[in-house]
Amino acid sequence: MADENNWAKLCYEDFRGRPSIISVVTKDISDDCIGDFVGNINPFLRVSRYDNCIAFHYSLDGTEWALVRYFGMNNIQSLKVGVVAQSPVGDGCAVQFDYLHFLPNTNRDVRNIK
Repeated sequence: MADENNWAKLCYEDFRGRPSIISVVTKDISDDCIGDFVGNINPFLRVSRYDNCIAFHYSLDGTEWALVRYFGMNNIQSLKVGVVAQSPVGDGCAVQFDYLHFLPNTNRDVRNIK
């Protein structure tokens, strides 16, 4: 998140009864993207950044990664990064985050799936 009008998110979400990988990029206007249906698993999610280029990836096993989205973001000097769980409708949900790491990116090509 750069500010309230410029942010992005990568999600594992129940979309119409189908657990899916979802991404949203907001630059004054939100652009939602419904990605792959992945089933009831615990996917790995990865956000990579180099300069103002950002890439979202997911993996089913933590080894092989699929590119979800690649985009640019302005105001990178003020970016905030975090994790969140939500249940905007229904009875709520139980969530556990495993293997949470914040690492420096040394790869200039953030689209790289390795």
